[in-house]
Amino acid sequence: MTAANSDAERRMLVLAREDGRISQQRLAKLAGTSQPAVAAIEVGTRRASPELLERLFDAVALRPSVALTVLADDVVALAASHGLHDLRVIGSAARGDDVRGSDLDLVARYDETAGVDVVRMLAFVPRASALLACRVDLVLEPVELDGPAVPVKGFVPSPRIERTRAPAAAEQLAALRQLVHRLDDVTLEQLARPDGAVTLRVEATLARIADAVDRLPDDVRQQVPDGIVDGLLAAPRVLRGGLEPSVAMRLLEELPAALRALDVDR
Repeated sequence: MTAANSDAERRMLVLAREDGRISQQRLAKLAGTSQPAVAAIEVGTRRASPELLERLFDAVALRPSVALTVLADDVVALAASHGLHDLRVIGSAARGDDVRGSDLDLVARYDETAGVDVVRMLAFVPRASALLACRVDLVLEPVELDGPAVPVKGFVPSPRIERTRAPAAAEQLAALRQLVHRLDDVTLEQLARPDGAVTLRVEATLARIADAVDRLPDDVRQQVPDGIVDGLLAAPRVLRGGLEPSVAMRLLEELPAALRALDVDR
């Protein structure tokens, strides 16, 4: 039997899903899988591939603060091994307004008189970034902080901020462009493999882009060329042969320019 995903990965998935108030059924639809598969992954009777796990984390919009909650002890231990102590969270995660893609800002102390190896100390950043699957920024005290600093040990994320209004068109377009940017490196050869992980990722991402375009304000939505919209609507059929790889590739090439051309002044 294939080993299940790590306890930390499964805990992050469950906590992020609860954080976003997303049902297993909704998550399955967003990530391009089934509800029974999501349930099995969460309890550990099925292993999600790295590609599927990334799609699940994207779909639940896993925040750095949620990942840190699960991995707080590991991060503190990692910091200590690099000569850092009194590790605290600052910035958006401490304020509770971090989102998927936010940096995780940390502040720490170190004792210069203890002969700390500065190179070893700075190596904490890439290792922590890899552990938490987000960019980690570190500042060292003494430093003047302009917001709260919350100890990493026992850190609990603030509830996700729910918008009480629809995002402004500019925000929606920014989110759209971030989605499109994930498809920059896709090649025609990769799309020609119907069962390939890249094709599955493209299919899921295009479906999310189609949904995001559909939610744009009417005056902005109408600026998107019809051909782009038609291609996006056909995107979920990439794997099943409903959209030829060459057509899908042309769609990926035209999307960035089409979105850049949208006129938003609000």
